[in-house]
Amino acid sequence: MCNLVDPPQRRDHARQVAGTLKSVEQALAVIEHLAGATEPLTLTALSQHFGLSKATMHRILVTLRDRGYVVRDPITARYGFGLTATRLVQQGKAESLTEACWPAMRWLWNRTEETVLLAVRDGDQSVIIEKLDSTHPVLATYSLGRLMPLHTVSTGMALLAYHPDDEIREILNSSSLSRYTVHSPTSVDDVWRDIRSTRAKGYSINRELFRDGASGVAAPVRGRDPRRPAAAIAVCVPSSRFEPQVDALCESVVAAADRASGAFMTGRTAIAMAEPE
Repeated sequence: MCNLVDPPQRRDHARQVAGTLKSVEQALAVIEHLAGATEPLTLTALSQHFGLSKATMHRILVTLRDRGYVVRDPITARYGFGLTATRLVQQGKAESLTEACWPAMRWLWNRTEETVLLAVRDGDQSVIIEKLDSTHPVLATYSLGRLMPLHTVSTGMALLAYHPDDEIREILNSSSLSRYTVHSPTSVDDVWRDIRSTRAKGYSINRELFRDGASGVAAPVRGRDPRRPAAAIAVCVPSSRFEPQVDALCESVVAAADRASGAFMTGRTAIAMAEPE
């Protein structure tokens, strides 16, 4: 009887496979943890939670970030659920952000006949992830994926105003607060004034802060994180049509955002389909 002994190459290969499987397991655990977290997490918090060195956790996060499963906020250096992971969730779950908000967006579009936008925060920018263009021959609109500074557009202010104050200060300290029109706020004091106004009213107004001739109203869409909005819903309107209907627009946007929030948090899109009072 002879004893069979694995050659060194086979043992090395087995160790490599075992190491790869362990890395995959760790990466999946990080994705699951971020998916269930109520807020983005720091590298230190993640390494402590999993009992891994910062160097090991950083390698895992870089790999996941390169594939889009994790995003890193350039302002706060915190890590959150990425767009690739979100798209996978959207393929199988009706409570995804865009799908949950879509009925409320359609209602707002039918009610106002103006361009309706859905935006999320990306660092110190607001990015359009869904839209419905107005059928008017003269309209105000933006392209999908368009990045706009938080301090100059209604979606941006609706997103910014409902973050914790310490995070807002970090964002503003890293932002250039550039001027885009003569109406653009260019100082931290000016932006805080708009933040306080947005919080007091429950919606934000943009009167040609980013583009001449374009105005808008936005309200936050709430998600699982009570301290930060998941998105913002807005109407974008040529300034020539804005002032005569601004009160009605504000009321409609808030109603749509409230219904979208309910749909997103509960996973019941029917909430957003119902006619707001």
